[in-house]
Amino acid sequence: MPTLWIVHREERARSAWVETLGEPLASGHPGDLRTFAEAATPAVVVLGLAGDFEAELEFAHRHAARLTETRWLVLAAPAELPEAQRLFDALPAEFAPESAGGSVLRTHVEGLAARRTAPALSERRRRDQLRERFVRWFAGLELPEVLGATDPKRVEVPLWVRGEPGTGRGLLARYVHWVGSGPPPGPFVALPCTGIERIEELAGRAVVETGRMPGGHHVTLCLEGVEQLRPELQRALLTWIEHGPPAGLSRAPRLRWMALSDERFDGELDPDLELALAGFTCRLPPVAERDDALEDFVASTARAWCAARAERERIFAPDAVEALRSRPWPGNLRELEAALHRTLAVSGPTAIPALELRFARESTPTPTASARRSGPPETGAASLRRLAAAVAREAGAPLGGIRTLTRMLPRRHDDPDYREQLMARVEADAARIQSVLDALERLAELPPPSPTRVDVSALLSGLLELRRAEIDERGLVVLEELDREQPFAVADREQLRLAFESLIQAALDWLSDSGELTLATHHQRAPDGTHSLHVRMRVRQPAGAPGPQADGSLATSVAEMVVLAQAGHFRQGPDVDGDTSISIELPAEP
Repeated sequence: MPTLWIVHREERARSAWVETLGEPLASGHPGDLRTFAEAATPAVVVLGLAGDFEAELEFAHRHAARLTETRWLVLAAPAELPEAQRLFDALPAEFAPESAGGSVLRTHVEGLAARRTAPALSERRRRDQLRERFVRWFAGLELPEVLGATDPKRVEVPLWVRGEPGTGRGLLARYVHWVGSGPPPGPFVALPCTGIERIEELAGRAVVETGRMPGGHHVTLCLEGVEQLRPELQRALLTWIEHGPPAGLSRAPRLRWMALSDERFDGELDPDLELALAGFTCRLPPVAERDDALEDFVASTARAWCAARAERERIFAPDAVEALRSRPWPGNLRELEAALHRTLAVSGPTAIPALELRFARESTPTPTASARRSGPPETGAASLRRLAAAVAREAGAPLGGIRTLTRMLPRRHDDPDYREQLMARVEADAARIQSVLDALERLAELPPPSPTRVDVSALLSGLLELRRAEIDERGLVVLEELDREQPFAVADREQLRLAFESLIQAALDWLSDSGELTLATHHQRAPDGTHSLHVRMRVRQPAGAPGPQADGSLATSVAEMVVLAQAGHFRQGPDVDGDTSISIELPAEP
């Protein structure tokens, strides 16, 4: 039999259990504090209930926290078993009628003692993947607070992780939970705070999620975007942390609070709540502050991606690394990792050059907390940031290639093939940079809009006709679904021409041969009586061709700036069929 404690108010019951189960490490009344305080840790505690359960509840309350590896068998009268399960909800226990025979009792005890706590294969795989990703993301970054936070003895100390979105706040929180909670780690419950209007919403989600677990596990409640809660909700949350969680969470013997906040809006956090959460505090720097770690992150991500798919190992060539280094990453490591994965998925070379980089969709800058509560962010500022990112990327990639080749020039200046390659690359990349500068110059020279009545359908048809020879030569399919009855918008004609000219040329550049371009316009009347002209451009690649690099391109950024100047709206992204779609809404007359 396993090592036991036998606990019951009556000596007669204890003696009967000893005769059935064998000599225990300790046996006594639940109020006998000294006997059990000095006893060795058992594999199983057999706890019999009697009277009002008060002595037994106090016994469990005093000893359960230190008996973290011990199982409990709670015995009660059959009619009182439901009440026993309610009151002893935090114990890792089985409940059985006290009238159970000797063989049944032995089976219960042996089953509890033999129950394995080793992680299953799926948990081991998840743990290894989490650890490997943690190492990739935070290699070389000093995080002394993490060492303390992962100490199982400090499993109830709160953790506050600060940083911009995409820096790995959630990854670090899950790593600390998994490593610091001990086996098994129990549930990690993410509680998004965005859009929460009543504290009961947060409590309800927490209770539902933790209610799915078996009792006795360590639980982590992780508040994501805690600074987004209104002040009165932050104060209610403070009460939970300081005076106990809401009803339904008391069944967790060890509960840890974690909070993830955007450091750009730390001032939105209640000072007292900040103090309550700051048991351990970690600040994760953005990519812009970790330039020395970028190359290692790129290399380790490529190795991990290839290893997970049993593919040959691939690397990113020096010019690709330079192009990645020159790019601003508003989405930080998450955006960078997505770009690397997308590139690895569609490219084949062992050494991937800069020209094959495939960037993930641009991250939209996060609005301030006050803007989130009162309405949408200032659109012009957001579009200007996207324009700056597009310029940095489209000029940075060729500059990175030129820089890489010129570094090798002292060693290979006598190689005529290399000199020819260098000259061709410099000319091509210089032309590419010049095109960026030309686009910016045209944008900068635009005067304030002079709105007139513009036939947008005719404008689009004329721009397509100018490129008809290229369209026919490449076998492209161009569909015109243009409204000829109400084709007018109120805008500056020349500025619209610049926007649509940039978009159509970019679409032709994105498309592989035999691809499809659709241009559509239609007039629309809103319920409030206002009128608008909607313009839609859809790019559909032939089967097997890589997706177009529309997101965050210079052409779309320039077009967006022009459209906004006309008091219009600009949206881009994949549609329901996965095609790239650009939607423009312009003011119109009835």
